[in-house]
Amino acid sequence: MLKKYFFYALVLLGANVHAAEIRTDLKLTAKIENSVRVYIGTKEVTGSEIDVPMAESGGYMTATTPPFIFVGNVSGVRLKLEDKNLAPKSLANSNGDLMTLTTLWLDENNGTATTNLPMTYRTIYPDISAVTDLNKGPRVSFKSEKRVEFYPLGTYTGMYSILVTPIP
Repeated sequence: MLKKYFFYALVLLGANVHAAEIRTDLKLTAKIENSVRVYIGTKEVTGSEIDVPMAESGGYMTATTPPFIFVGNVSGVRLKLEDKNLAPKSLANSNGDLMTLTTLWLDENNGTATTNLPMTYRTIYPDISAVTDLNKGPRVSFKSEKRVEFYPLGTYTGMYSILVTPIP
C-alpha cells in the first residue's frame, strides 16, 4: 500500500515539476492625435452636408448658418470657407445665370469678418454635454450682392465647405 501512495506522490510531484509557466508580455501603445468634431445643436455634422436655404429679406437673398459648435482635445480651430462653385462667390441656376454673393464670418457676439481670411475660434468643448449655450458659435452669413429683382427667375444653387484645422 505504501508503494501505491509513493507512486501517486511521485506522479503528482513529477507533473508539477515539469509544468513550467511561460510569459508573453503585451505592450500597448495609444497615440492620441488632435481631434475635433463639428456640431449644430446636439447633432454631429462632421463630414456631412448641411442645407442652408436662402430667403428674401429687405430685397436681398440672405441666409445664415446655425452656430457651429466644436468638440475636441485642442485649444482652438482655424476655420476657412472654401468656395466650391464654378464662378467665385456665386450661385448658378439651370440656365447658367449667376447670383453673386457676399459672405461673412459672424462670431458668437455677432461681430463680422471677411471670409477671405481664416477665422480663429477658441471655444472648444471636451464633449457635447459641456456646452452651456447651443446658440453660441461662429456662423457664416450669405447675401446676394444685388436685389432680387435683378436676377432672372430660377433656383440658384452652389456649394461651400468649411475647413476646420485643429490648433493644438
